[in-house]
Amino acid sequence: RRADGGKVDTFLPFFWHSSGGDRETTVVGPWYDHTAPGVRDTGFAPFYFHARNVDRSLTIIPLLLAFHHHDVKTDTDRTLAALFWHTRDKSGSTTVLFPLWWSGDADGKSHHVVFPLFWRFADAKAKSTSTLLGPFYWASRGTDRTYGLMPLFWFSRDPADGSGSAALMPIFYRAPGPD
Repeated sequence: RRADGGKVDTFLPFFWHSSGGDRETTVVGPWYDHTAPGVRDTGFAPFYFHARNVDRSLTIIPLLLAFHHHDVKTDTDRTLAALFWHTRDKSGSTTVLFPLWWSGDADGKSHHVVFPLFWRFADAKAKSTSTLLGPFYWASRGTDRTYGLMPLFWFSRDPADGSGSAALMPIFYRAPGPD
């Protein structure tokens, strides 16, 4: 016990507890916990570690190769766990489960890919989408629509101006212009 009110209790190497003012730390074997104004740190070494303060939080799980970081000031998140990656900020997000899943969105544009079977891209500002599911393809851009069984057959039509195209490769191709 100290004159300033601080105290330390120990039974090393099994237990440690210290406190003073508005701070407190406890250690029991591999587990620890620390608190102070605006701060919280806890963990179970070597399996789990977490730290948080008013600006950010951080979590690490070494055996899973996992890491998560949240920044309060910029409102961003980053997560990494072996083959998984996710990031998010005010403008959008990205998620990857390597090598099969890729997705993201930002500023009205998005993409989603389940490799190699599914691909989808969209742009809200351009009012366009393109989707490929196996050999089946469909897309839109404004009033134009395209459908197909790629690369053998497709049909495209824009009712706004009458333009379009049709193909049965390599036998037939037709592309009338606007009315």
